[in-house]
Amino acid sequence: MSRTTLLAAVAIAVLGAVLFMIRKQRYTDQVTGGYLVSVVIIAQEVAEGTQLAPPHVERLDLPPAQVEARHVLLEDINKIFGIPARHTLRAGQALRWTDLRANAQEIGTPSELLEPGTRAVTIYTGYRSFYQMMSRGDRVDVFYTGPTQRPRDNFEQVPYKTVVLAQNVLVLSDEVTMVERDGATRAARQVTLAVSPEEAALLEHSDREGTRSWLSFAARNPDDEIILDDPPTAENADLIEAAVRPPRRTRTPPSGPRPIEQIL
Repeated sequence: MSRTTLLAAVAIAVLGAVLFMIRKQRYTDQVTGGYLVSVVIIAQEVAEGTQLAPPHVERLDLPPAQVEARHVLLEDINKIFGIPARHTLRAGQALRWTDLRANAQEIGTPSELLEPGTRAVTIYTGYRSFYQMMSRGDRVDVFYTGPTQRPRDNFEQVPYKTVVLAQNVLVLSDEVTMVERDGATRAARQVTLAVSPEEAALLEHSDREGTRSWLSFAARNPDDEIILDDPPTAENADLIEAAVRPPRRTRTPPSGPRPIEQIL
């Protein structure tokens, strides 16, 4: 190979690398809007009540569209040290102000923790086993199940229907409390959610419907932000139909066993 040919090959390789880097930067700018926002994430698991320290956190750059008002920005990292965790924080998750057990003077009033256009509403639900796993910071869908018509008396059997009242809403707090309904005191789950004004009105109204109706939750993956324009509903007849028709979809089996501590 002549020297001229070798220099030409090297020049072509360098030019190709430069063009690739330019194309990569243009694609990054299109996806991120031209810049990234640095937020704080958890570097190692932090137990509930543990005071945050520098080894617990690290930096992550995100596109602006993925940054929420509750995210702790890197520029505010010094404000979080010494503040206890409100609940167990998993490694790799983005740190939010709602994850910290701090007073209003340190991180603002509860209203300031809400994104613009959202409202905090508290509802009471039954005490089911899944709700014991639910915690602050989770994303859930809210379902309402109630009769499709008013019964004439307490013994009349009427059909029921389940509808989706809210999708992908944030759990602000979750605790067990005692409530009095229909002259009896019973344990209930008191859940505070960040919802839209329309969803707040529906949830508040559904919470007053009495013992013949109830609310339930379905947990979402934190990266699942899909909102269905026409969410499915379910009635008594759908249960019978589901029992006789073949399944419409299959679940993908897990790639391997998961440690129990990742599930709880």
